Amino acid sequence: MNMLCKPSYVKGFVNRQSVIQNSSLCASSTCPKAFSSCLKKTTKKIEGRQELGNRQHSVSTFAVSNNDSHATDHRRVGETEDQAAIRRAKESAIVEEKMITIYNSTDFSREIHAAGDTLVVLEVESQVICNAGLDTADSLLKIHQHMDMTPCVNLKHTLQRCARDCPDVKFLRLLGDLDAPSRALCEELHVGTVPCIQFYKHGEMMWEINGLENAVENLGQGVLYYAGYDAHGKVAAGSDTLIPEISTQAELTKFLQSAGNEIAVLDISSEHCEPCVKMFPAVLAMNKNMKGHVRFGRSLVDTSEETMNMWKAQGVTETPTFLFFKNGNLEMKFLPTTRGQLIDKVLQVQRALGDGPLPGHVGRTKPSQAKAPPRRASGQAMW
Repeated sequence: MNMLCKPSYVKGFVNRQSVIQNSSLCASSTCPKAFSSCLKKTTKKIEGRQELGNRQHSVSTFAVSNNDSHATDHRRVGETEDQAAIRRAKESAIVEEKMITIYNSTDFSREIHAAGDTLVVLEVESQVICNAGLDTADSLLKIHQHMDMTPCVNLKHTLQRCARDCPDVKFLRLLGDLDAPSRALCEELHVGTVPCIQFYKHGEMMWEINGLENAVENLGQGVLYYAGYDAHGKVAAGSDTLIPEISTQAELTKFLQSAGNEIAVLDISSEHCEPCVKMFPAVLAMNKNMKGHVRFGRSLVDTSEETMNMWKAQGVTETPTFLFFKNGNLEMKFLPTTRGQLIDKVLQVQRALGDGPLPGHVGRTKPSQAKAPPRRASGQAMW
């Protein structure tokens, strides 16, 4: 398995850029402080029964302390502190069962191999640094300086919600500065800044998020693109079951026939394509709001040789590319660089070729808000 797996080209296509399971035992504690104390004691007992030694204790205590620090801020409407504490305990139990802690390269290889074609999300974190390089940890410890960990804790909670609510995604957790084996794995995976979130499918890294900038948004987009879930674990309207995946000529013919007199828009993307990930939420939104007028499909060019050759024959050389069809005929090919460009183009084509006006102003971008398209980088390979 190639740990780098960040190809600029996909065979001729150019890319444009289980620890707190018994926490219910503490539910009878009526005082939040007693509950917290009980929860920590239960965690230690469970750790004692596991054969992972002190390393498991460090990671689990860190996770529990994060949850405790967050506990007083997230009572739901009508919830008492006791009810909130019990609910969080149950949620924590699910999270700890779903998020598998790994410690070294052997653990990582085993879990990636066992996942098969399931999406794997790896979170690399630190106990002492946030939005900085792992080498910063040693410097901070030497001078007894502490970083503000709050932004990383908040990101962690978003990731935990995803882990709790996304049944078809495998989540791994690595404490990157725990010991020598964990640091060696970080080097092997080319982790620089933490937090770092990497997405794997078929044993290959598809995408990664480094640092905190737009991390929550990017996490949601990654899970949405690769697994069809939004950031809250709900099956996204217009994902897998509602947007057909096109891999063969027969599937393409069926898709175009099913569109009838509607405009058919095909999103040609690839798994190793960050711009494709960024564009996909707009496709889902339009698919939901333009029903009866525009029909959307998606094809990932790097899923098979047949799929790749099919689109090469159609003159597709870059991803993402959007093909517009009317009555089975290819009307135009469009290569957007922003979501706004894509939405405006779909609206333009629908007005020109569609069978009636869309309801309301679906997804319209105001001219004053539209950004000028980035210039295409020079030297990109074209077929």
